[in-house]
Amino acid sequence: MPLREPTKPKSKTTIIRAAKAAQPPSMSGAAVHDPEAAIEVQRLQGARITTDAIPTGRERALARTTLMQALLLEAGDPRSVVETANGRVFDLATPAGPVRVEPQRNVPIPIPGGQTTSHVSDIHLEGPDGRVVLVDVVDAHANSTDLKALSFDMQHLKARRPKLSSVLVFVRTPGSMGQEQAQAICHTYDYHFGVSEGDLQSALKFAACRAEILRRFNAGAR
Repeated sequence: MPLREPTKPKSKTTIIRAAKAAQPPSMSGAAVHDPEAAIEVQRLQGARITTDAIPTGRERALARTTLMQALLLEAGDPRSVVETANGRVFDLATPAGPVRVEPQRNVPIPIPGGQTTSHVSDIHLEGPDGRVVLVDVVDAHANSTDLKALSFDMQHLKARRPKLSSVLVFVRTPGSMGQEQAQAICHTYDYHFGVSEGDLQSALKFAACRAEILRRFNAGAR
């Protein structure tokens, strides 16, 4: 019987390629981040588990949830809270009247030719007088193309809806795009707010953003 050669240990490159191959394709054709594979690769490499192992969109979801919680605690009506598939929906008590707060709302954008596209805002706030504030969150996974698309959407929305204003929340993450660069690309937003990744679960860290959103629903505010 021929002797079998001993099995060689897999190299780090082979492990990484295997992990990437395990990632399922998204509907757009781009690879979806697989947190379990990423964690396994880092473990086999003897590395500390880093934020690269966080699923895509986790920072964005944390920022959205914490900011909504800050708004609810400051001016929310507890009796209005409704749990939906997208998250918690509630009303704010403001000088302009009750303001409806919804997460992940599709906002239609008319485009030439009589057609429409849509912009998915992380938080949508609308008052009884038609005033609207859209909050978009940009996390470490966003690139310049994503930001240009957001800026383009906001330019068209504001041109067609004079009572609409916008807020961009930027999550600062080591190794990601700088906040100043993101703000320069998304110059069509009315207010920019930055928060560190480590502060995403602290409502106090969102105090300035919360105050700015509420200010826009004060009597006579624009």
